[in-house]
Amino acid sequence: MDLISISIAFILALVICNFLGHYYKFAFLEPIFLITLFIWYIASKVFYLYNDITLVSYSQEIVGLIKVTIFHILLLVFLLFIFSLQDKFRTFILGYSVILFPLVAIQKYFYRIYYANSRFKIKNVKNTLIVGNKNISNFLNGTNLSNNNLNLNIIGVINDDDTIKNGYNVLGPIKSIASVLTKHSIDQVLVCLSNDDNENIEYVVSVCENLNILVSILSSPTNQFGMGSKRVTNYANIPILFFKNYPLDDVENKIFKRLFDIFFSLLIILFIFSWLFPIVAILIKLTSRGPVFFNQYRWGINNKKIKCFKFRTMYIGNNEISPQGNYMPAIQNDQRITPIGHFLRKTSIDEMPQFFNVVIGGMSVVGPRPHPIPLNLESKDHINNYLLRHLIKPGITGWAQVNGSRGEVKEIIDMQNRVNFDIWYIENWTYWLDLQIIFQTIINLIKGDEKAF
Repeated sequence: MDLISISIAFILALVICNFLGHYYKFAFLEPIFLITLFIWYIASKVFYLYNDITLVSYSQEIVGLIKVTIFHILLLVFLLFIFSLQDKFRTFILGYSVILFPLVAIQKYFYRIYYANSRFKIKNVKNTLIVGNKNISNFLNGTNLSNNNLNLNIIGVINDDDTIKNGYNVLGPIKSIASVLTKHSIDQVLVCLSNDDNENIEYVVSVCENLNILVSILSSPTNQFGMGSKRVTNYANIPILFFKNYPLDDVENKIFKRLFDIFFSLLIILFIFSWLFPIVAILIKLTSRGPVFFNQYRWGINNKKIKCFKFRTMYIGNNEISPQGNYMPAIQNDQRITPIGHFLRKTSIDEMPQFFNVVIGGMSVVGPRPHPIPLNLESKDHINNYLLRHLIKPGITGWAQVNGSRGEVKEIIDMQNRVNFDIWYIENWTYWLDLQIIFQTIINLIKGDEKAF
């Protein structure tokens, strides 16, 4: 919407210039327009203009807009000066500067009105559980909050003292948080406990992270919990400490990662899978009866089920679940694997159809490997922070795999190490890290991996 406003301001400035007798050739205007959009992008990143509007008031957003507009105009003038075009475009710059700020400011005001009126329709409302009653009245019922924070749907409160309800349902004591989160559909937990109540705060944070639920704390920025990778922001001028701040929480990073996923996957499908598929399909059919593909439901982002595509590598009729009800992963010299299946698994060719999962959107090229659902169910209660690996899309390859954490899981420590690698990747993601993992995966395939079977 801002880009539309910038385009309108650009056109109106040209109309004014034409009215005043200043005419510009199209050859000049097209590159200047594109440069103008790019400079706005740079300025908005410098001053963090596109933070969640539910976290700031309109006045705070306008202050940020003033900074961005000034920086944007100065950069544009500087570039025109470098190319000795400042005199030619002086009238245009004046008109553009006068029109741009009020136009974007008005657009943002009406967007807030639209957002407030349609918040329950656009699926952006977060079901929120409140823990404790510290300053809860000021936080939940303040006029500043009600005017600006438009995406909270308070499900209820859990607190050891249920005498102060503040108009909300008390769902139980603090120690019941695990059962409350399981029973209700909760998107985030907001902790309103005293800063010195470390035991309960640590307990709540631990439970939420194990269940992969966002947790934040009504706190002072000097609170000890504000250290490390955590960040402090404002909910309607009230300090809030967020316990997780991942690179892929940024919409821009998500878009670029998604575009790379699609581009890379289409290259693999067109130039490798297209000729490899008929060869593999024939070999699978010649060595065992059954379909070419093996489709298995696994957990994707936010624990949602996805259908994961693979070339079939086992004989039909072999179960993954033992008579005792335990998941049975593939092991070395596993008799369930077909002759061609051993080769496909050793070279990871059996994972090739998952590039279609990437194109569809259920997976990424790089990310935590998706585990079979029975393995997820076995691991989530025994492995620390296991469900955090589902904060992002699963990948065909991942940081754990290129670091040797793949194959058979013999002990709990093996799975814990794998999860630790996955969480490190989520917390430290960069574009270059993805490229490094892809190149390392290729090198491992060429060298051979003794844990691949």
